[in-house]
Amino acid sequence: MSPEDPGDRRPLRRVSALPAWMVPALLGLAAGLLIPLLVLGSAATLWITLGWAAVIALAVPAGVLTARPLAHQYRRLCVRRLRKTLARLTPEQRLLVLRPLQGDPEPDTRALVQPLLREFGLSTELTPSSAPTGRGDELTAGE
Repeated sequence: MSPEDPGDRRPLRRVSALPAWMVPALLGLAAGLLIPLLVLGSAATLWITLGWAAVIALAVPAGVLTARPLAHQYRRLCVRRLRKTLARLTPEQRLLVLRPLQGDPEPDTRALVQPLLREFGLSTELTPSSAPTGRGDELTAGE
């Protein structure tokens, strides 16, 4: 069912424009900027406060812009190291390491494990069983 389907009764998650941590952070920032101005009340304090606000206004976007690429590169490095470590193991040992991670509740873990299983040629499917034997009272094609 699609999310627009009226028959879909799954609980809706609240979608917010801001992350949960950002509201307290903004309130703390506002208090940190306004309290010195109110307590000291001078023009110099205003300029100091505005200067710190400018530093924060530049530092936050710079951090956001650099954090994602750095995290991506770090993940690639870790996957490369994991791949080298797994390459030294026997196929049975690799399977023992990777198979339990297939059902991990974290989607990132599953997304990391699936390509490694395929790369090392490990089966991700269940082992097929033999056909069940008949009881003797089944219908045949001629009946």
